[in-house]
Amino acid sequence: MTTAVLGWLRSLGLAGALLGLVGLLAGCAATPLAPGQPASTPVTKASLDATLTATSPGLVTRADLAACPPSSHAARPVAGGLPAITLTCLGAGPAVTLSGLRGRPAVINVWASWCPPCRAEAPYVQAAYQQLRSSVTFLGITFEDQGDPALRAATSLGLHFPSVQDPEGEVRAAFPRILGPPVTLFVAADGHVTGVQYGQLTSTGQLLSEVHRYLGVSVAGVGG
Repeated sequence: MTTAVLGWLRSLGLAGALLGLVGLLAGCAATPLAPGQPASTPVTKASLDATLTATSPGLVTRADLAACPPSSHAARPVAGGLPAITLTCLGAGPAVTLSGLRGRPAVINVWASWCPPCRAEAPYVQAAYQQLRSSVTFLGITFEDQGDPALRAATSLGLHFPSVQDPEGEVRAAFPRILGPPVTLFVAADGHVTGVQYGQLTSTGQLLSEVHRYLGVSVAGVGG
């Protein structure tokens, strides 16, 4: 399957069709090998995941993403909160267990390098991050994406908030309405998801207003 076909299917939001097509072709095409893996070695899910999430050091440096935030890997998910899945950091920093993001309100932006609406809203997320990063945790989740393309997109868009990688779209299991990015989640300091913005943000002001509305964070020029 070519990269162009993958991108076309993803741009249409046909994640289910994409997975089905991959499964259909698996019986008539050689399974791809992880970098440096001998041809005689069976390919495992772990090795394929490592291939998808591998990032080039030079791209990590150029992207200059903030380090991924600390999280408690032992924290149990709360009802109506983020799932207990651990995702690899796109840039520098530790892997993040989503359910373990506690102690500060958080904005979680689900995006992808192949998603035009994500690119359109990216400057608004970056601007809000610049304004609120001292009081709000910002974290991107690159959805059904690969490490290097996501880093190139972050560099070209001037994104510096931290992101983690979700190459298999695991976050969708907790939020079935996520048919594709962009989606923005608002998470209280105790781990509860208090609001969800499905679809593209249209301005920095919209995002700041939603932070004030869903997280109760004081934002200059927003609220009273």
